[in-house]
Amino acid sequence: FFGQAAFAQQRPPAPVVVVEVIDRKVAAGQTFIGTVQPIRRSVVGTAVAGRVIEFFVNEGDKVKKDQPLAQLRLDALQIQRAAAVADLELRKQELAEMENGSRPEEVDQAKAKVQGARAMMQFRQSRQKRFQELIERKATSTDELQDATSAADQAVAMYLEARKGYELVAAGPRREKVEQAKARVDVSKEEVNRIDDQIRKHTIVSPFDGYVVAEFTEVGQWISQADPVVEVIDVEQVEVAIPLLEDYVSNLRVGQKVRVEVGALKAATLTGVVALIV
Repeated sequence: FFGQAAFAQQRPPAPVVVVEVIDRKVAAGQTFIGTVQPIRRSVVGTAVAGRVIEFFVNEGDKVKKDQPLAQLRLDALQIQRAAAVADLELRKQELAEMENGSRPEEVDQAKAKVQGARAMMQFRQSRQKRFQELIERKATSTDELQDATSAADQAVAMYLEARKGYELVAAGPRREKVEQAKARVDVSKEEVNRIDDQIRKHTIVSPFDGYVVAEFTEVGQWISQADPVVEVIDVEQVEVAIPLLEDYVSNLRVGQKVRVEVGALKAATLTGVVALIV
């Protein structure tokens, strides 16, 4: 008895932890059956009409964004594009010629024409003057004077025309002509862009990453504009639609986390978030 009392006096008091009692409702877990639905689903159609020459996918295939799904025939468009590119190159060369102005050889040629026309004018005028003197001395006929006068007038007109041509060549093309040439280049560029856009539309691509779940065409088939080609779904994120009795709705709130089990994924337990209560 003495030993036990001494042992009790040596043992320290036991620690006591005090916590606040919280009064709240604890909801029991409940299992419901729902339907898994993809957030994104797209029936991919064609923006143009054409014949399918290649079909790259099958139902169940995984696809990436912008991956080709089908190819329509392009022969006629490729011919149009080649012609449009050639016309664009021609317009560019015309513009470059105008922007570079007249070449020195062209200026020299125009100047030589002016000099030749001036010499001819001076000769014709001199001949006309001689015939005028002869007619005053009654040494020639009036017809010959008229012929000389006509030739002189014609020589003056040719000289003026040559001089005007030289001035135009020396000055180079007018600003308005250059702007018109630039506009023709822009029109040709837009034509090439239009054909390129049509060519791109002849390749039907996936709008996002996902899986092909339906096919609506095949190689050799003619499809019209807006016809469906394939259906693609995105299952990276999904929605689970669950019908509930109204008795359970009061226990739910948007943002609440829930456990989701999918029969096809027996080893996986997923965590979802309540997104919407209808």
